[in-house]
Amino acid sequence: MQKKLLLLFVPIVLIALSACNNDYYQTRAEEKVVGQYKFQKVTKNEGFLNTDNITGEYNNMILQLNDEFEAALIDQNNNITYTGYYEVIASNDNNWSDDDDGGDREYTIIIDLRNSGRGNSGYYFVGQDARIRPHKLIFNVYKGNDTYRYKLDKI
Repeated sequence: MQKKLLLLFVPIVLIALSACNNDYYQTRAEEKVVGQYKFQKVTKNEGFLNTDNITGEYNNMILQLNDEFEAALIDQNNNITYTGYYEVIASNDNNWSDDDDGGDREYTIIIDLRNSGRGNSGYYFVGQDARIRPHKLIFNVYKGNDTYRYKLDKI
């Protein structure tokens, strides 16, 4: 009887610990992503060998992400602020790192921003393969055959 209970109890404990571990990394990513960022480098990959540096399109833009999952993109060139929301989603096929902060885990970050003053203009990023580091945010956006790679530095 005790052996049967033990065989039943062990898998339940393992599942619970696994869920807690994933929640821990999800929460850590959500905490680390909060802050203000400048666009350090943005590239557009068209096909196999054609890569364009389009960082200039993001000069003087600041991305803000707060702990209430609200986002803002401040375009200092045009005096426009886009506001909206963001979400961090843990990828199912995460890479584990040796350190305890889950630094090499992959996430998807969705950022939805609109300008309330000028029609329906805005930005919508589905940042896949996202790396959330203490001072850096890196993600890819896939549009058709093109891949946009965003590298942002926390300021």
